[in-house]
Amino acid sequence: MQVSRRANSLAIRLAAEARALDANSAPDRAQALESLRALRKPLPPGWSFDRGEANER
Repeated sequence: MQVSRRANSLAIRLAAEARALDANSAPDRAQALESLRALRKPLPPGWSFDRGEANER
């Protein structure tokens, strides 16, 4: 994943999808969320997010 900043916007590029998403270019929040959901992939069975583990340094 690659994140770049231009002025007041962020662009996120996902290498596997080879598509860029600029949340500020979406006319409204609903369309931006729909674009993100289109990139969603299923998680492995039993997987859960551990915020503490993710924030360890």
